[in-house]
Amino acid sequence: MSRPAVLLVVSCTIVVSQVTLPVSAGIATITTADGNGADATVNGIINLVDYSGSNRGAYQNLSARWWLSGEESAFQKSWIRLDLPNDIDTITDARLELFWNRSNPKPRDFEVLGLMESADYGFNSLTGELRLGEDWAEDQVAWNNAPGNVDSRTSNDLNRAYVQSLYTFFSPFDPQTVSTPSGAPTQNLIDFLNSDTNGMVTFMVRRPTLSGVVGYFATKENIDPATHAPRLVLEYTPVPEPGSILVFAGLFAVGLLLRLVIGQDAFTSHDAPKAS
Repeated sequence: MSRPAVLLVVSCTIVVSQVTLPVSAGIATITTADGNGADATVNGIINLVDYSGSNRGAYQNLSARWWLSGEESAFQKSWIRLDLPNDIDTITDARLELFWNRSNPKPRDFEVLGLMESADYGFNSLTGELRLGEDWAEDQVAWNNAPGNVDSRTSNDLNRAYVQSLYTFFSPFDPQTVSTPSGAPTQNLIDFLNSDTNGMVTFMVRRPTLSGVVGYFATKENIDPATHAPRLVLEYTPVPEPGSILVFAGLFAVGLLLRLVIGQDAFTSHDAPKAS
């Protein structure tokens, strides 16, 4: 008599899955003395003298002033460029720090603006000069070619097609660091930084109010650039580093019952003949 035999075949499927490993928050402080950092003042007309073609990239202070009274005038703005870390995914907190480098008995207002990314920044209609790009050189930038500047040498404004206002702040009485105010100004700064695509950002500082008082902010050429140079302090989520691990994604069993019987089934066998 034949015995039914059961063959159980188990099929196991293992799937390789990509898993993102957890990362720690990034913290960075970048100054204009780092990498492609740069800082410089550009001058327009000062006391009837035209300085729009002169470079002030080697000075120890950035200047910001807007003054016009008779023959006395001063049109000065400052440009600041800073690198961003190359592992940034999303910036979660940020502040721009400038070192106020003078004493003054009354707080003065200043505006910080950001240079938007552009294939080019046009040309100066008065001189015919092509304006520099976002990689402007500290020893070449001047009023006439600064990206985002206006052509007029007696205007304290900027070309709003290429710049956006981020916030205003007031100077302290004595030399000290001034930071981005909290709230909306900080969020404006964060949004501006997160819109960057090339790893470097440019800021401009100007006086939004007519005043004879000039603002002085230390540059990286200052006596102590480690603590006085313009800087960005960032908190950010780094770009995730993927790690591949084997994950047991599925396991299933298929039982295949093969019935081996003597008879008319497709799978049959016969008993061996018995001895007579």
